[in-house]
Amino acid sequence: MKFTTFKIDDSWSEKEKKPNGSLKDRPKGAYRYCLPIKNTEVIDLIKDFQIKQKKYLDEYGLKNTSGYIFLNLHNYKSISSNNQLPVTQKSLNEKLKAVCKNAGIEKQKDSILALYSLRVYLSSLLGNDNRISNMYACQRMGNTIQVFLSTYVKENRESYKENSQLWNC
Repeated sequence: MKFTTFKIDDSWSEKEKKPNGSLKDRPKGAYRYCLPIKNTEVIDLIKDFQIKQKKYLDEYGLKNTSGYIFLNLHNYKSISSNNQLPVTQKSLNEKLKAVCKNAGIEKQKDSILALYSLRVYLSSLLGNDNRISNMYACQRMGNTIQVFLSTYVKENRESYKENSQLWNC
């Protein structure tokens, strides 16, 4: 099956407002791949977005020297400056909350609606699916196996019920 993925070799320092030059806790030059995207509609949407982004930037005389996929093009200063600042996690969290509100999705009591929550949820899905190697999942999520299992993978209700039914003693 055909798929697309992102190759990551740098991370952003929000404090210094520039790339770190390497991935967190990895030597310079190290990289990792993200989870594969197999849905052709999503792949086509990303490609179409890149084409439209280029046309939009060309229309305003802006250059994308960083190669970023800009998720937010209303801040011309961040795009036209030499820094080319990407969208911050804070602004993405705010956008996630706004999208959920518009869609009528309410967060559950005693829960947090943030990208980090989605990361934990996705990691839990991966970690609880015995068809997928935990080693593969932790590498694609960018963690060590210890961090992946102890921090991100949580038992979900469905796998808890399945495991309870499988236990035969």
